Amino acid sequence: MRRNLTRREWLTAAGSASLLGFAGMAQADTTVSDVPVVASADRPTMGTDSSNPTATVYGNFKCPVTRGFVLENFQTIIDEFVRTGQLNIEFANLAYNPGSTSSYYISSSDPRLAAFGRALWNEQPGAYWPFFDEMFIDPVSGYLTYDDIADEASARGVSNADAIANGASQYESAPDAVSSAAASDGVSWIPTMELAGDITSPHHSTEGVINWIDARVDEAPSGTTDEEPAEEADTSDEANQEDTSDEPDQSDESESTDENTDDSGSESSDGSDDSGSSGDTEEPAEETGSEDTSGDDSESGSDGSSDDSGSSDGSSGSDDSESEPEEESEPEPEPEPEPEPEPEPEPEEEEEPEQTSDTDDAETGGSCVIGEGVL
Repeated sequence: MRRNLTRREWLTAAGSASLLGFAGMAQADTTVSDVPVVASADRPTMGTDSSNPTATVYGNFKCPVTRGFVLENFQTIIDEFVRTGQLNIEFANLAYNPGSTSSYYISSSDPRLAAFGRALWNEQPGAYWPFFDEMFIDPVSGYLTYDDIADEASARGVSNADAIANGASQYESAPDAVSSAAASDGVSWIPTMELAGDITSPHHSTEGVINWIDARVDEAPSGTTDEEPAEEADTSDEANQEDTSDEPDQSDESESTDENTDDSGSESSDGSDDSGSSGDTEEPAEETGSEDTSGDDSESGSDGSSDDSGSSDGSSGSDDSESEPEEESEPEPEPEPEPEPEPEPEPEEEEEPEQTSDTDDAETGGSCVIGEGVL
């Protein structure tokens, strides 16, 4: 840690205004390294209790304007609100433009720096804020791999930096979540502070940002920010079994349908037998009539035959007169052929983030507004 103390003494002696280029910056040594830590939070968070209201600071390790805020106003905010237990503050390292992962915010090293920081926070929460402090006192520059970041972190006092860098790839989704949160909060530049649904630029007037926080801290919701991972479809066998168990068994329905069909068929056949037996019961009445007419064979027989023939002729005549020729059905028109579906346009390939060269990562002193300043 001797290197850190020497650098801080040198920065103080040289004068912060000429060294950093921010007018009015009177101190280079920060008080961030010894802040209280909310180790249970998903993002790097300082504070005395997890139930305190939480403000979010969006920034970037390579942003000179974020650096100016950290080395000046941030100290006053910490002393005024964090150490007194009124407010927690989390740092959201913005590696991509808000709401997009197709373009880096400052340089192509941003996602790796953010992922390493999140890995350090999850593995060693107490080491994060000293690392944060050193990253703004002595900023990194140029293109950085995970190995480069591990070397830089080791030089800034981080123990076991190589192991943390090796596991940093597991946290590469964290910058994506920060980008989405920044878009939701309406972030258009960094640094930006969000509290109780409002945002401000915290690097301007110290008194102004203190008053801004003081007016909102009592209305801010309690608790730290929890990042929820994107929901993924469950393709496990158990999930599939649960889904299919809720659906009705089609085989049971078909069996029940067959049973109903058999029952209805048996009932209808029984009904036809009953109707046939009822017809048999009417035959004796006809036989009785024949017995009554048998007394006079000549008259009743002739009359009966004439009556039967007449009734038969009449019935046949009435059937012939009432029946009409069936109308010929018109042929059904042939169905029109269905139009062939238009081919779906091929999806456009997503553009990969532009890879910047080592010279693109050189510090230019930009304002860190989106699209300005490439570090």
